[in-house]
Amino acid sequence: PERFMFRVCRALLFRGVLLGARPLPVHVSRARYGPTHAAGRIVTGMYKFTRNISNHRPKLDDIIDIGDEGEDDDAGSSRSSSGSRLHERGSALYVAGHFQAALQEYTKAIQADYELAPAYEGRANCYVALRQYDLATRDFFHAIHINPASYQSLASIGYCNVCLGKDDVAIKYYDQVLSLMPNYLPARGERADLHAKMNNIDQALEDYMTILKTDPVSLPALMGLAKIALHEGDLENACQLYARVVSRQPPEFTAQTAGTEPSTALTPARAWSQPRYSTPALFTEAWTGMGLAQYTQENNKEAVESFTRALALP
Repeated sequence: PERFMFRVCRALLFRGVLLGARPLPVHVSRARYGPTHAAGRIVTGMYKFTRNISNHRPKLDDIIDIGDEGEDDDAGSSRSSSGSRLHERGSALYVAGHFQAALQEYTKAIQADYELAPAYEGRANCYVALRQYDLATRDFFHAIHINPASYQSLASIGYCNVCLGKDDVAIKYYDQVLSLMPNYLPARGERADLHAKMNNIDQALEDYMTILKTDPVSLPALMGLAKIALHEGDLENACQLYARVVSRQPPEFTAQTAGTEPSTALTPARAWSQPRYSTPALFTEAWTGMGLAQYTQENNKEAVESFTRALALP
């Protein structure tokens, strides 16, 4: 066994396999490189090999960092889960009309996960409901920074500018929304209303007609066209459009439906939805507009009936 080990070690030493060993000259003698010397060379080589391996071991800081990364992932997942739960709680409060409480929950959700875009949008909607449009705009911008594809937030910024009396600025935002999402009717409807308000009749008509091609029974679009017709003196067309609106009035309204519309309908997406426009206020306006058109046409009997219908609504 000793001679066998000697031959193996010599072969390895000749080829420089052991770390730190140089190739030996061809004329080496067994006396100089006997088993004892070879064993010493093996020990030396193994020591250097061990030392070399130790230099490549991960440092304690690296191990701690790896553990921290796992903890960060777990912590990140926990923060996201916590933020989502708080967001859901805020949404429930918002739907129930508890806007201040919902705002606090959305704020907690943001603190738990500052990249939770829906939490910023939810808090912004609370600010809109509370008529704090500057703060709402700030949060909508935060949501867009996190999710640039959020055209709803962009449209909501336009709506906030409408509420702040900055109609020109609002139209620019609606233009941006429609360049990204041409079929987003809330933005098109709000832009049409602004054009009509600013007496840009052609642009308003174009937007209203585009909406009706997609939604033929859109009450806000029909109301917009009826107002333009009444303003332009097209009384017959105005009466027909108002008639289409009031034909969709529910059979009867109760006292519970009267009063201020819920603030959850203030964002553009809700402002141009069917539920908001199935309210007594809308149909009161429609009956009143029809009465004015009929009165101008000297159809006094029909006008009195229309005004009576308007006054009968709660």
